[in-house]
Amino acid sequence: MGLFDPTKAFFIKCAIKGFKNIKPHLTKRFPITLDLLNIIFQKLPLLCSNDYETKLFKAAFITLYCGLFRSGELVANTNADLAHAITVDCIEFLISSRPFGPIFAHAVKIFLPHSKADTEQLGSLICLSRSGYTDLCPVKALTDFLVIRPKIDGLFFCHKDGSPLTRYQLSAILTQCVHGLLPDHLKISLHSFRIGACSTLMSAGFSQKQCMLLGRWKQEATQRIYTRPLNPYNKIYMPPVSDPNLSSKVSDY
Repeated sequence: MGLFDPTKAFFIKCAIKGFKNIKPHLTKRFPITLDLLNIIFQKLPLLCSNDYETKLFKAAFITLYCGLFRSGELVANTNADLAHAITVDCIEFLISSRPFGPIFAHAVKIFLPHSKADTEQLGSLICLSRSGYTDLCPVKALTDFLVIRPKIDGLFFCHKDGSPLTRYQLSAILTQCVHGLLPDHLKISLHSFRIGACSTLMSAGFSQKQCMLLGRWKQEATQRIYTRPLNPYNKIYMPPVSDPNLSSKVSDY
C-alpha cells in the first residue's frame, strides 16, 4: 500500500534487539561434554580412513573444545575460502626443559588473527596447557598431529596432501560420530564444542566474566544464549566401540 512500516525504523529495531538481549532464548544445540567428547574420540578410528585423518580430526575437535573456538576461526570455510583459518605461523609449541619422546611440549600458544568479536582486528592469543588426562589433552593431540603433518607452510589443519580441512568436513565427521547417541530433538553442531566447554567451566565455578573472557564474548546476553549449567546426571552411556551391537542412550536434557 506504500505505507511506512514503523517496525523498520532504526530505533524500533534497536529496541527489539535490546528486549531479546534482556531474556535471550537458549540455543537448542546440545553441549558437547567431556563424556561425549571421549566417545567421539573412540569412534574416530572407525570413521576415518587412516591414522593421519584420525589424528587430524582429533586435534581439531579437542582444540575447538579447549580453546572455546568458533570453527571458522580454526579451519577453512571452504576449499576456496581460506582467509580466517589459522596457519602454521599461528601455532607455537612451548617445549619443556626435560624432553620426552620426539617432541614434549607443556603448552601450545595459538594466535588468532581474526575473530567475530574482534572488530579492531587486534588478534587474540590463546594458550592451551597440558592436561593430566592423556586422551583429552589438547597439547598431546596437537603434538601427535604435528609429528605426522607434512612439513609445508600454509594452513595448520590440513590433510596429508596439503589440502585444507574445511568446516563441512569437520561437521560431517562430527555428525557420524554422534549418530544414534542423542534423541532427535537434540541437535549437535560444531558450535556445540564451544557451548559445552563454556558450560563446563560455569559448572566448575568459573564466573560469567571469566567465561566471557575465555570465550571472547563481548556481550553478556550472547554468552547466556549458549551456556547453561550442566546436569551432572546427564551421562552418556556407550558400550565399547568394538561391540558389534553398538547402542547408546542419553538421559533427557
